Amino acid sequence: MRCPKCGFENSRDYLLCQRCWTNLHSGPGDKQDDLKPHSSDALSGEKTSANTGSPVPAGLNWGAFVFPYFWSSAHGLQDWARISFYFPNIASFYLLINGNRLAWENRSFASVDEFKKVEKAWTRWGLIGLSVGVGLSILCFVFLQFMPDEVRTKLKMPGAPILFQAGAAVAVTPYPGSTQVGAPTNDTDAGRPYTTTSYTAQAGFEAVIGHFRRIAETGHSYSWSSDDTSADILIGGKTRIRIESKGTNQTSYTIIEYK
Repeated sequence: MRCPKCGFENSRDYLLCQRCWTNLHSGPGDKQDDLKPHSSDALSGEKTSANTGSPVPAGLNWGAFVFPYFWSSAHGLQDWARISFYFPNIASFYLLINGNRLAWENRSFASVDEFKKVEKAWTRWGLIGLSVGVGLSILCFVFLQFMPDEVRTKLKMPGAPILFQAGAAVAVTPYPGSTQVGAPTNDTDAGRPYTTTSYTAQAGFEAVIGHFRRIAETGHSYSWSSDDTSADILIGGKTRIRIESKGTNQTSYTIIEYK
C-alpha cells in the first residue's frame, strides 16, 4: 500500500507507514498518534501493542548484537547505525540489552506476533553468525599454535604466543643425530665470555630450525631472524644458534652459549 504522504510502498498488513508514520487507513482528520506504538507501561515496565493489547516480551536481541549496523538500518535507527559503524562494540552491547525496546518504539509492526517473528529471525541469524565467528577464531588460534615449523619458517612468522610458553629453563640440545665438528672453543665478546660448539646435521634446513624453535618456545623469551638459507635464533639472551643450509639434506649450525 502506497503512503499518501511520502509515497513509500508498504505491505498491506501495516497500519502505519514505515517511513513517516502516516496512518495508511485513516481519513484526513484522523489523529495519527493513536496508532503509533505505545510508550512503556509505568507500572509493569512492559510495552503494549497498539493492535492487540498484548505485552511485548523482554529479552536479549542477538541479531542486534552481532549485526548492529544492519539491524539498526533495517529498524530505522539511523543514529545507532552511525554509532555502530564507528563504535561497534559499544553499540553491540547496548543493542543486545535494549534492541527489543528500540525495535518496538521505532518500527511499525502490524501485531505482536509479527514483532516476535521478525526479531526471532534476527536472533536466529545473530546466533548463527556468533557461532561461526567463535568457531573460526578457535580454529585460527589452534592453527597458529600448531602450525608446522616448515610452514612458519617459510612465512617468516614469529613463534607461538606467550600463552603456550611455560617459563621454565630448558637446556638447548643439539639436533638429533648431529655430528659435532671439532672441540668447543672459548672466547670473549666485549668482555663477555662464551663457548662455541659447531655441528652438522643430515637434515633439512626447516627441520633444524623447527627443533630449536620448539626448545625456545617451551620456556624462554627468544627472537629470531631468517632467510632462505640461514637463521639466527637468540634464546633467553644467553644462547645464540646460527644455522646455515648446506644443501637439501645437510645443515650446519653453531651453538654459542654466553656465560
